[in-house]
Amino acid sequence: MKIINYGHSCFKIVGKDFNLLFDPYKDESVPNLKLNKIQTNALFISHEHHDHNARKNVDIVNHVDVSYDVVRVPHDKEGGQLRGNNKIHIVNVDGFKIAHFGDIGTINVDLTKLTNIDIALVPINGFYTIGAIEAIDLCKKINAKIVIPMHFFDKKFKTGYEDGNQIDVLLSNIDDVKFIDSDEFEFRKGDSGYFVFKKVRQ
Repeated sequence: MKIINYGHSCFKIVGKDFNLLFDPYKDESVPNLKLNKIQTNALFISHEHHDHNARKNVDIVNHVDVSYDVVRVPHDKEGGQLRGNNKIHIVNVDGFKIAHFGDIGTINVDLTKLTNIDIALVPINGFYTIGAIEAIDLCKKINAKIVIPMHFFDKKFKTGYEDGNQIDVLLSNIDDVKFIDSDEFEFRKGDSGYFVFKKVRQ
């Protein structure tokens, strides 16, 4: 199963029989990122902010009804009063149980459905979402096998919202980090650890 990184929180999951897309962003909504038109079989949107809900940038072709589960969580630490609510989507692709956390704002939530997660796509911004330390704690709690950090500032390319370099905080607290020198990666059963994409598909 392949994952393609489009930057910010936008990822395409490519399985044997279908593909799906998470959280496309509106052009110019994320600093120095531009999203070209993407084709997919199914689209998942965590919440209705313009850096996550750009349906106009997506063509759904050969639509597939993908079964999924949802965990509803606040977008902030004030129960959603500041930024509303967010959906964590849980899908199964080629035997991988994948959780895309959208803009989760607190880890003080019901984690009952978040068990046996093979791949966790987790934000680490620290202002609009949980930060790196919270993300590490969350992924320990759910025993995620593979963790893909998202929604962070890239110092090299100046992409994303500035966040006090949360990726550096994560790297200083995690030993098992693998850097992906591409905008896509083929994951296989048995893979584990933290995977950081170094390139974005534009």
